[in-house]
Amino acid sequence: MMRRAVLLVGLALCGAGWGGEMEWMRRGTIYLDVNAASELQVTYRDGAAAEGYLYVFGPDGNALAREPVPIGMTAATVALDAGPGTYRAVVTGGNPWRAEAPGARIVFEPEREWTSLHQADDVQRRYYFRVPEGTERFTLSATNQNGEVGTPGLVRLRDPRGEVAIALDLQRIDRSSFMQAIGATSRAEAEVKYRILTQTHTVERPAPGLWSVEAGCRGCADDVGFWLDGVPNLFAASPEDWFEPTFPPTAVSITVDATQVVGPTGKPAAIASFVKQPEQVLALLRELGMTAITDYCGQDYREPSNDDADPMHLNWPGFNFAPADGRMEYLRESGLTTLTHIYGRAPEWLGAVGSDQWMANLDEVAEFTAAYIYHYVVDRGLDMEYFTFINEPNLAFSAHEDAKRRYIASCVAAGRRVKALQHPRLAGVKFGGPDIVIGETPSPCWAWVADLLDAADE
Repeated sequence: MMRRAVLLVGLALCGAGWGGEMEWMRRGTIYLDVNAASELQVTYRDGAAAEGYLYVFGPDGNALAREPVPIGMTAATVALDAGPGTYRAVVTGGNPWRAEAPGARIVFEPEREWTSLHQADDVQRRYYFRVPEGTERFTLSATNQNGEVGTPGLVRLRDPRGEVAIALDLQRIDRSSFMQAIGATSRAEAEVKYRILTQTHTVERPAPGLWSVEAGCRGCADDVGFWLDGVPNLFAASPEDWFEPTFPPTAVSITVDATQVVGPTGKPAAIASFVKQPEQVLALLRELGMTAITDYCGQDYREPSNDDADPMHLNWPGFNFAPADGRMEYLRESGLTTLTHIYGRAPEWLGAVGSDQWMANLDEVAEFTAAYIYHYVVDRGLDMEYFTFINEPNLAFSAHEDAKRRYIASCVAAGRRVKALQHPRLAGVKFGGPDIVIGETPSPCWAWVADLLDAADE
């Protein structure tokens, strides 16, 4: 049963008898070392919450709370009463927050690249982390590009004696200078090159013990982000608060309404641009340890006209996959598993996605899907593990009252057509559930997911 939760802005790692507070840190995970029953308070500054959720998990890995955070929410509270051990809390949404739990020790794990600390440089609180005995090296990365509003930043790394080991002055970045500095002509290209503006410094043979980081922005109009590699990426507000989270091995069960999925679920995949600098993209994915990549395939290659009325015959002259072949060849040579999203508009003779005309031509819709999968998996040797059909379908079909029924009928037609190809290389390609937009368009995403799972065969 979900417990009622609270939310706050700026991360205060406060507890009775424990260290101070960690304000304004965001985009990450809170870990709490709890010995006796307590409660977690999380509060947004001035009601500035961005829409998201607060998730809290107990020492056994089971969810204690999944609380919606509407825009303007100011606070919430979650009981930490599932026994002693490590609890984990994740706040989604883009605004800073503050958290406290009386009597508990708290550490914060920032997200790499996207964490940020909204704090003036005259505050300069310290955030403590531990370097284990025998560590050969670790790296500190820092950036202030996330806000892109043009404020310089600074970061100071101190060793266990309190002496400055690294001092970083982060350059001023605004939206125009950001693009100019990396030579990007579009935001999509800028995403590939962002690391140019991330300063990374390595510390060789560091002394074991508690190190600290101070960070801030001049005028506090921007956000400074920092994270660690090579040592636990965990920060505490005081030396007494620091601990390393431990969790017992647990079986995972995911329940969606009445449908239960037990066992390994999903595969993390990177979404990247292939058009420009593919080698840099591939190098970055390998550095991050990614094994899969998401490809978004538009349906613009579909038959311009229905010159073959037999949907069970793959009408190869009617398709033009050439515009995507170069990108897919890059994927094939990369050795990455591909997760393909098939999306986009249909030709005029099929009508708009989800329309009555589209629904009357589902066999032809399925023919395109089968041709696409066959062309890249069989003819071109792509390692495609999953494909989804019409990304974000609750938006694509939202013009129709029976949107979910129409989409499921489309999925069934496409899935059966691919399965009917009966080629050995296609046996390992699975039809995956699509991305669902969270919200009420036209119904809650969990209802879509549950009904899709109920309608699916093996």
